[in-house]
Formats: sequence, structure tokens, C-alpha cells
Amino acid sequence: MRLKLASVLAGAIFFGTFQAASAAPPSPYNWTGFYVGGHVGLGWSEDSNGIVGDSPALAALVSIGVIPSSVATNTEGLLTGLQFGYNYQRDKMVYGVEMDSSFANIHGSGLVNIRAILPTANYTSTADQQIKWFSTLRGRIGFTAMDNLLLYATGGLAVGLLDYTANVHRGAIVLNYDIPASANVTKVGWTLGAGAE
Repeated sequence: MRLKLASVLAGAIFFGTFQAASAAPPSPYNWTGFYVGGHVGLGWSEDSNGIVGDSPALAALVSIGVIPSSVATNTEGLLTGLQFGYNYQRDKMVYGVEMDSSFANIHGSGLVNIRAILPTANYTSTADQQIKWFSTLRGRIGFTAMDNLLLYATGGLAVGLLDYTANVHRGAIVLNYDIPASANVTKVGWTLGAGAE
């Protein structure tokens, strides 16, 4: 019985020593590499659509204020998309580049109602704006506050497609008419941000 107990203890000591010798300390987290991901969010803006006259008569109505020169179209809505990029870590600093593309339904409309000089007519100006998609290409620079916590700032190019529609309606006893307009515009701008991962 003593011999069996000694061999069991020897085996346990050997196994424990082997496990302790083979367990290396975990390597520090490294942010270097490619990545891909998805996102869902909410977008909003305080914006307005400008109205200008494309004829002398319409321009005159805008200049005297019968037709407003702008209509507020504060927008909000959902967006969803993908992003991908590459990080390179050196010591505690992380440098990277990221691109994202989002499909969006960020939409808003507004209305301004103005009575004309003669009380027999009034002008109702409506405007509608929708962001359909946008993409950004950004540089990133970050600092690893802890191995697996990255604090970063980012900035770069932003491109998006916007749909604009507008209509000026004249309501009167006689001479009722509409002046519609629409445009699709690709806009280029910039973006700045900060975050944590």
C-alpha cells in the first residue's frame, strides 16, 4: 500500500511540474492586422433646402419674401453598413486606415406657408431631403490605455448621395399652379470623430 501511494504522489508531482513548466504567461494584446465589421445606427441633422428663382418672376417673388429663400428640412433616420481597415501597433501607439459604406434613410421635410400681398392667394413652399448612402475613408491614430482598450481619433474624406425635392404651390381663386423641382446631388466633405474599442 505504501508503494502504491508513493507512485501516485510521484505521478502527481511530475504532472504538476509539467503543467507549471508548460504554462507561459499570456502575450500582450496586439492591435496589428486587418479587420472587418458591420454597423447599425441613427443619423440626424439640422439642415435647410434653399429656393432660388430660375425665372425673373420667380426670383422676384423670392427676393420680396413671398416665396421663402429656404425651408428647414431637419432630417433623421436609420443607417446600416460595413467597415473594414488595417491597424499597425508600435509600442502603445496604433496607426490605421478605415473605410466604411452605409445605406441610409435619413429623411426630413419642411413647409412654409406665406400669404401673398393680395389676400386672395397664398404660397405654400415644401421641401424634402433624403440621404441615400454615404462612405468615409479615414486615418486613425490611437493609444492603448490598456492592452485590450484602444482610445483613438479619426478623420478624413466623406462622400454621400442626397435627393432633394421642392414644390411651390400657389393657391388662389384663379391661377392655381405648382412649381416643382428635384435634384440628385453627390456631395463631398470631411468627417472627424473619436472613439474607444
